[in-house]
Amino acid sequence: MTGMKIKGQIYSFILFGVPSLLLAMLVNAGSLQAGESTNVEKGKALFEGRTCADCHKDGGNLLKPSKPLKGASFDKKYKDDAKLIQAIRKGVPGSSMRAFGVAEISDSEIKDLVAYIRSLSASSNKSK
Repeated sequence: MTGMKIKGQIYSFILFGVPSLLLAMLVNAGSLQAGESTNVEKGKALFEGRTCADCHKDGGNLLKPSKPLKGASFDKKYKDDAKLIQAIRKGVPGSSMRAFGVAEISDSEIKDLVAYIRSLSASSNKSK
């Protein structure tokens, strides 16, 4: 009799538990996307509040207009966030891009800043 009860519980889990788990995962994925927009907004505030926007207004590049912070060329050069974070943290040798240490931009803030910078490419791709 116990074997039948266990089989019934397994079937119930497969019929009801698995779909419920999948639904919960989808709902959580939606929540993460909503959270990302908040990070982008925080990143935008940092970008405009620090000296970033002085040289890179709207993702451009005042000193080297051919090297904006958006578009296919930028995305190709900075494929992963770690490389972009390194450029922000250590500066860019041979350019006027100075380093921004943890004392100026915290680790959590830099993630928001990167999210905003990434959103600039998404915006420029939509307008084409």
